Amino acid sequence: MSKELDVVFDVFRSTAKSEREKGEYFEEIVQIFLQNEINKI
Repeated sequence: MSKELDVVFDVFRSTAKSEREKGEYFEEIVQIFLQNEINKI
């Protein structure tokens, strides 16, 4: 895993007030990633 992604996940963990919020952050980043990958095709 890249260092940049580690930093993003660390920010998620430190700023989220609940497990649910962590999950919402993760879902958002996955959605953004998938949208960008689809645009590369």
